[in-house]
Amino acid sequence: MKKIILSTTLVIGLMSGCSSNHLVNSIEINSPKLYPEGISYSTKKERFFLGSYYHGSIISVDGKGNIKEFVNDQELVSVIGIKVDQKRDRVIVCNSDSGFGKKSSEVSIGKLAQIRIYDLDSGKLQETIDLSHLYQGGHFVNDLTIDLDGNIYVTDSFSPVIYKIDTKAKASILTQSEVFQAPQGSFGLNGIVYLDEYLIVAKANEGKLYKVSLKNPQDIQEILLDKRINSIDGLLLQKDNALILVSNNFANAPFDEAVYKIQSTDNWASGQVKAVKKIEGEVFPTTLTEVADSIYVNYSYLPDLIMDKPTVEQFKIQKITF
Repeated sequence: MKKIILSTTLVIGLMSGCSSNHLVNSIEINSPKLYPEGISYSTKKERFFLGSYYHGSIISVDGKGNIKEFVNDQELVSVIGIKVDQKRDRVIVCNSDSGFGKKSSEVSIGKLAQIRIYDLDSGKLQETIDLSHLYQGGHFVNDLTIDLDGNIYVTDSFSPVIYKIDTKAKASILTQSEVFQAPQGSFGLNGIVYLDEYLIVAKANEGKLYKVSLKNPQDIQEILLDKRINSIDGLLLQKDNALILVSNNFANAPFDEAVYKIQSTDNWASGQVKAVKKIEGEVFPTTLTEVADSIYVNYSYLPDLIMDKPTVEQFKIQKITF
């Protein structure tokens, strides 16, 4: 793979107890117009994987801030959700088009809905799964999660559905519901995680969480939270079943961008906010990943791209400590 020579600045000290990568608390990446929406960490490669909303590419970043191009696929328009499947040595991404990528076109804006799967070692494309034909509506495949068998579950922010891709790459609608519907122009379903025999999904525009049974996918229950959360983007489920979520602010609404820690004592019929980490600086945090039991969040600056503000040249991966 061709190496991209990009300058990086490493901030703050070493994270104690980490691997030989000497992972730091904060990594600033100088890469104009990267606008990374998704982030995932590979324990095998000891690298973060980031997808570019604007370039439609995938890069990897090690704990010292060294950057490599992982995939430069001309069919990728905007890389949204990204997951490293540790067990199967593959990188899975959501390929969408909301009209703000350099490869956006009238043919694909609001219509593109692909999952693309790459080999973790070589970056070679293994599979492309088209989801757009499964539901008649607008499309923006946003995030994905993987169960223990390797089935993939995908959210669509512009259609009220959750897709399933089985281990033979066969795609179907797992479930659809009016409660997932969002007004035109807003984002509905977003982050998603797998836990035992169900999924937890976020509805971005309403700041709500839902529990979806995999035994009976029509069984969709809102998770009742003890505090109001204004918006929800990425989700991360920790080993102790604590749910970490990102709340961001697109239009200068009167609430903070923050990362929340939520726990449940009733199998996610309800959830209690246990900690909140306020994010400073209007950086639009989007998604989360875990490294050696530590949480890292991605700063995307996406409103700057969408509102045609001056080009952002520096992006950040930030450790979150509650």
